Amino acid sequence: MPANDALPEISAALPDRPIRVRPPAVVGVSSSIGVFAMLFGLVAAVLWWLGPDLLADWRIGRDVVEAREAALGDASCRKRIIVFTVCDVTFREVAAGADTADRTLWYLFIGTAGTEPVTLMRDRAAVHPRPMVVTTNVGLAKFHLRLLTLALIVGVLGLCIVVSAQMLLAGARMRRMLLDLSGQKLSALVVGMEGNIPVATRRRRWTYTYKDGSGATQRVFLELRSRLDPLFVSPDRKRALALQGPHGGVPLLLDAQLSSLDLSEQEKEAFFAACRAALERGQLS
Repeated sequence: MPANDALPEISAALPDRPIRVRPPAVVGVSSSIGVFAMLFGLVAAVLWWLGPDLLADWRIGRDVVEAREAALGDASCRKRIIVFTVCDVTFREVAAGADTADRTLWYLFIGTAGTEPVTLMRDRAAVHPRPMVVTTNVGLAKFHLRLLTLALIVGVLGLCIVVSAQMLLAGARMRRMLLDLSGQKLSALVVGMEGNIPVATRRRRWTYTYKDGSGATQRVFLELRSRLDPLFVSPDRKRALALQGPHGGVPLLLDAQLSSLDLSEQEKEAFFAACRAALERGQLS
């Protein structure tokens, strides 16, 4: 990667005055809110879906008998999502005086359900409150696997929440560094582009790399409007222009309209002309 002073002609094309820098969001507010809402929503949905039946089976325990006061409806177990099995068991109370709608038990666990027929079970010592607490032989047999699966899913989602929070904090620190470029003597450099992903409506997150003072490669991410590309300097879109302060630090990726810089149209055109001249000389290849 070129050093900070590798593009003196382009750097000299910047106006000889303090330039106000308006960096775009490193991590957009809307995308962050959307990610956190999705992750917390998934945690709540998984706990709502699987938690009640697990809690009921833990309370029932192992001293059970067949629940003759309930009639088994549809019961199916099918393997989905590689190693996970999903079971749904529908039943209805048929005891005298009972008038209840169909209820469904949901199981999700690692492994297979086996070939044993599904049987409705209840606590041997239960006094049969309404609604009756019913489980199945499959649910009890797979209880610990169900609990492990729920913990695994919630743990993965929790890890995603932690990583997202760390990324948000890192983005806030990075944006403060970019804001500090305002009013400094800026110099142009070429950064490596590693790709982009959509993160919100009409926004994309671009990742680029540069070498710090010790020569180590550092990665930076920045959000731009979907139709606003970085200022690429190579046909394969693997290299783009950025600006850096006199003491190094995090460089600011430039977009194709230079919208991050407080420049007039004449100043922008002078900068673009210097870029075209550098490209013609092969200085940016």
